[in-house]
Parts: sequence; C-alpha cells; structure tokens
Amino acid sequence: MRMFILFPIIASIAAACGGGNGPGDAGTAGHPGGGGGNGGITVGGKSDAAPGACSAASPAGATMSWMDNGAAECAYLIVASRMTDSTQDFLEIIGSTTSGLGVGITVVSYGSPLGGTYHCKSDAGVLSVYVDFTYSGMLVDCTITITNPGEPGGANAVGTFSATLNPTGGGATSITNGIFNTPVTPTTG
Repeated sequence: MRMFILFPIIASIAAACGGGNGPGDAGTAGHPGGGGGNGGITVGGKSDAAPGACSAASPAGATMSWMDNGAAECAYLIVASRMTDSTQDFLEIIGSTTSGLGVGITVVSYGSPLGGTYHCKSDAGVLSVYVDFTYSGMLVDCTITITNPGEPGGANAVGTFSATLNPTGGGATSITNGIFNTPVTPTTG
C-alpha cells in the first residue's frame, strides 16, 4: 500500500528532471536533457536505446528498464525496499522515467524466501504468495523473476519482468524485456 503513496511522488520528481520526447531538450541544472527519440534519456553516460543499456540517476548505477510495445523505457529514479521476518519476505521496486511513466513491482512470500518466477494471476490466488505489478492500464497478467532479492547494504535485487495490460482507452500494452538490478533499503513492518 505504501507504493500508492510513493509512486506519484517519484513520477512527479522524475518528470521535473528533464528528458522529454522529440528532438531533445537542455534539461535542468544538474540533470542532463534528452537526446531525442523515445524519451531521449541519457543517464550515467548511457542512452535509453534498449533495456539494460541505461542506468538510473538514483541510486547511482542501478538499472531498471523495459520495452513498452516495442519502445525502450528507462527508469531515472528507482526505489527498492525489502523486509524479511519470521512470517514474510517482502520486495517492492518502483521505477520512474523522466516522462512520468512508472513501474511498480511487489512480491511477498509468506513462509519461504523470495526467489524464482512469480505470476500475477496464477500465483495471486495462492495464500503463500502475493504478487502485484503496477503500470498504466488494467493488469491482465505479469511474470516477475527474482534472481536475487537483494540485501540492504549488500547484494542488489536482480531480476526480470514482463506484463500485459489493457489501457483505459482500449488496445493492449505489452511490457517485455524488463530488467532490474538495484540496491535495496530495509523496510520495517
């Protein structure tokens, strides 16, 4: 539920940090502008030409990228948190682009450590796992693979994601080739 509070804040901050669609812009103080194309994001010396070919401004060196109906998207800001205790293993990752798009991923395992592949629709009915994917549109299904759930102050959270959504205006959105590799911060319950 915390994601619904953080997501609009992150999206508005990222939208104010430069980038933009079209031929490119100058950006703002301390933030590089766009280089044209689809979002034209240049962060950490890499462009948004393909998933995995970019790194976020914050946290430095983190990566979260995906294809949105074939168009490359790159998270400019990423917030990832993890909480483990005797009853659950919780991982939430939110990434926002400079154009205001954002992805939210939440996976919770009750009674066993996180790791492996999770599906929004088929796993969501199982009492031992909670899976959620947030993007623009009504979720049809998603697949999230957690290679490493990460440790606060240690290993990064690493994995992949894909999803199919139905936008409000009709049609379909296909999220493919999604990847994340980001530090995580501790969350207390």
